[in-house]
Amino acid sequence: MLNLQQSLARANLAGYIKLVVPCNADAYQSASVPSQGAFRPELTQMMTQLVSFLNSNGSPFVVNIYPFLSLYQSADFPQDYAFFEGSSHPVVDGQNVYYNAFDGNFDTLVAALSKIGYGQMPVAVGEVGWPTEGAPSANLSAARAFNQGLIGHVLSNKGTPLRPGIPPVDIYLFSLLDEEQKNVLPGYFERHWGIYSFDGQAKYPLNLGSGNGWLKNARNVPYLPSRWCIANPSQDLTGVTNHVKLACSFADCTTLYYGGSCNTIGEKGNISYAFNSYYQLQKQDSKSCDFDGLGIVTFLDPSRGTRSLCSLLLVHETYQWLCCDVGRGRSDADLRLEFSSCVELFLLFLVTLTRVCDLGFAFLPAEHPDVISVFENTMKTLHTTRSWDVMGGFLNKQGKAHPESIWARADYGDDIIVANFDTGSSSIPPSMPSFLPSFSVWIIFDGAAFPFVSASPPVEYSPRDSEGHGTHTLSTAAGGSVRGANIYGKAEGTARGGSPHARVAAYKVCWGLCADADLLAAFDDAIHDGVDVISLSVGGLPSEYLFDSIALGSFHAVQRGITVVCSAGNDGPTPGTVSNVAPWLVTVGASTIDREFYSLVTLGNNKKIKLQRVVSQGVSLSPKSLPAHKPYPLVDGSNAKLPNASAEEAGWCYPGTLDPEKVGGKIVVCTRDTSLARAAKGVDVLKAGGAGMILANSEEEGNSLVADPHFLPASMITYKDALRLSSYLKSTNCGSETSAGHGFFLISRPQSYQSRDSQGRNLLPSSVCCLSIDRITHDSFFLLQPDITAPGVDILAAFTHEVGPTMLDLDKRRVRFNVMSGTSMSCPHVSGIAGLLKKLHPRWSPAAIRSAIMTTGKKR
Repeated sequence: MLNLQQSLARANLAGYIKLVVPCNADAYQSASVPSQGAFRPELTQMMTQLVSFLNSNGSPFVVNIYPFLSLYQSADFPQDYAFFEGSSHPVVDGQNVYYNAFDGNFDTLVAALSKIGYGQMPVAVGEVGWPTEGAPSANLSAARAFNQGLIGHVLSNKGTPLRPGIPPVDIYLFSLLDEEQKNVLPGYFERHWGIYSFDGQAKYPLNLGSGNGWLKNARNVPYLPSRWCIANPSQDLTGVTNHVKLACSFADCTTLYYGGSCNTIGEKGNISYAFNSYYQLQKQDSKSCDFDGLGIVTFLDPSRGTRSLCSLLLVHETYQWLCCDVGRGRSDADLRLEFSSCVELFLLFLVTLTRVCDLGFAFLPAEHPDVISVFENTMKTLHTTRSWDVMGGFLNKQGKAHPESIWARADYGDDIIVANFDTGSSSIPPSMPSFLPSFSVWIIFDGAAFPFVSASPPVEYSPRDSEGHGTHTLSTAAGGSVRGANIYGKAEGTARGGSPHARVAAYKVCWGLCADADLLAAFDDAIHDGVDVISLSVGGLPSEYLFDSIALGSFHAVQRGITVVCSAGNDGPTPGTVSNVAPWLVTVGASTIDREFYSLVTLGNNKKIKLQRVVSQGVSLSPKSLPAHKPYPLVDGSNAKLPNASAEEAGWCYPGTLDPEKVGGKIVVCTRDTSLARAAKGVDVLKAGGAGMILANSEEEGNSLVADPHFLPASMITYKDALRLSSYLKSTNCGSETSAGHGFFLISRPQSYQSRDSQGRNLLPSSVCCLSIDRITHDSFFLLQPDITAPGVDILAAFTHEVGPTMLDLDKRRVRFNVMSGTSMSCPHVSGIAGLLKKLHPRWSPAAIRSAIMTTGKKR
């Protein structure tokens, strides 16, 4: 250092360039209070000499302060003390009170300097920051909160208790960029301190406080083509371990470990992430995605629409990393890059819902006049045919409606475009028989349009429907007429949609869950595409309109004359549980129709659980049956448990809890709950050798019944009937292990029941389903919701061939039509009617269409 200082002096630079020696905070001892700070005994002499040299040459003492490390290394460290928003655990040091770790650490150094005679030594902070990955407390939200709090604290010029009004002479945020090759011995977070990702895009909004101090993004970044390397879904991946290790020895895979944003993407996701990271590092060399045939290149971003916050990487042409999905190639626009969202950031920036196709887009503050709102990119959920007859849409033998009906007068919605935001839709032949091929059918995959295709890519990466929900709702809204529709021979008739001659566009926004970013992208595209009606059987917890993606997106759609119809949600009957409550939406609740799928249950005492809608009845769509007059022993699952299982879990028929010796050849009573799918309980009964199942509602489910296509003869009964059944079991000692001889039998197969008199009048009146009973909305004061109800219980419509009717992975059955229930099913009924009204009155506004539907509805 003496030689360097002498060289600077000879070059007349000593007054401009200062020599410094950055020191970590562990150079001084930990102290219970800052005023007791002192350099470590073994370093005191060396530190005294160093400080004397720095002071004589006018150099500051440079220290690195990392409150994150204090939090990371100690489970007892108060989390709020690491930030700058005040702490409920302040450190009291005589007359001084410390509310954040930065001030406490800084003043510990000041005290140490005072003890060696340099209490007025200027101090600069050489490194301070917060990582965004690699530990539970290392994330974007925490990093932004810490860094923004630090900047505000420094700019306030308050200083610290030992140096009031004297902030550090300089503070350097660590770091500008991530370092993907840095040693991770201290922790995986070591590679993720950057405020920018390697393509020059800010990870989060940060105001540096000087004029227009918001971080800016690099412009015109030339990315490589939109290609990703993923695990080959058609290959056996059991021997992939060494390939993953090889990929991660070159590329950075630290986000896959505990605390990383990609820690929860599953085994196949981990493999794909590792393969792709190596593939991008190798400049997308085709050989680098081979991995002995276990890798495959895809042109569709595998990160889009996943339930995880993780995104697979893409690199730009200088081969540095692109974090998240800020820049994506668009095949319909010459690989132009557009900003839609950065799921990994948890934040969604809405700029008047217009397309932002310039990589120069800078993160804007919520206060910016062009920003509507800034909110988390949360996930929403899906709200899951004779119904048109119930609504007055009778067809004659030629399949035509009455000449004076709205169907005939509106030409069945000819040329109206009905959009559906859902899980996509199936291809026309063979899995979408209710769509007539003479009408245009397009699927929109989060902003990119594709005609129906049957080739690659795999369905999980394609716009095709892998869940069935979107196919069902879209065919209900605008499917063409198909005679002979049924499921396992039941509910046979003509299936059709509300606007059967309309054109349809299916926007795939849901992969199990539905991200705000994908919903807003779909609204943007649907507006651009010129649709007439948007049907949206999706929702989440009610929130303020400015922070509700559906409320925001639909507002802009309604402004442009598009009617938006939404489901009310399935969380009733508790008041205050309706979702999609913005007053410009048409919010639809669910009601029953005049058809039921019942299975009559006869007990050993010859008592029957009868067909009584007011009381409820056993329901089922099981294609299998037991002999009509053969009694079977009956056992409650809780009395048939394995030794290592609890009675409660066995009562719920959880996997691996039923004893085959106690269940074999018997009908098992299983209690319904929300943790295990209803049909999945029957699978476990079947595996244990059970002959059938009664699925009994708990008190929470009450009288809500759903007809499921079970894997074995089964019936679901109401809570009231479950109490009767429990009483029967106790009175006959039927629930004990010696239950042989006491039993019941089921009517051979579930029946479809329709109740009308000779004039076609309904003898089984519709009722509002408990899924969607009233609420007074929190934002829309004094407005009752939902606006209207429509058929939503036991609705038969088209279904995908990608999954079985129960939508369970183990269900290998395939059906052309399926019966589903929920406000998801009621919503497209109203969407279809809205399409007819738009055809009949093309100049009507969405408000007029909504008013016409609400004021002409009647109970049938």
